[in-house]
Amino acid sequence: IDWNPEWSRRCRGFSTYAAIREMGRKGIEDLVNRCCQYATDIAEQLEHIQSEALVKRLYEFMGKPSKDPHGDPIPDEKGVFPILNSVPLSVIEINKNALIVGVTDHRSDFLKYLEKIGLNIGIRLNIQDVISYDQSMELLIEGKRNSIHISHDAAKNILVNLL
Repeated sequence: IDWNPEWSRRCRGFSTYAAIREMGRKGIEDLVNRCCQYATDIAEQLEHIQSEALVKRLYEFMGKPSKDPHGDPIPDEKGVFPILNSVPLSVIEINKNALIVGVTDHRSDFLKYLEKIGLNIGIRLNIQDVISYDQSMELLIEGKRNSIHISHDAAKNILVNLL
């Protein structure tokens, strides 16, 4: 047998296969969800750090972001917040295009709902219709064939920029 680097690559695949075989699809999903929750818990702890030096190093390491993962503004080194031109999705007219830039509701059930229906930050969409009865909306996500329906309550908690 020729023990070359290809054998090493094949062996790494075996451990993944064995984990999937042992844990199953649901087990792997639970493992990933636990890891994501752990990362979220750490991130929430980092929000309360008092060390200026550590905050500065993290800020530079992350490429000096102007928004957090939910689209909320992050102040620069001088404490100045960027100017945002976002508006709630609920006020956008029919046939307008918009880019999702943030949310105002940070509850995990709302964020999971948005993820499930494909409305994440950075998604471009077109407002197909606004239902007069309850102001719910039909949206077409760029690159998708079928539109989705969201409530007015959901739409007013999604921040967008007009395109």
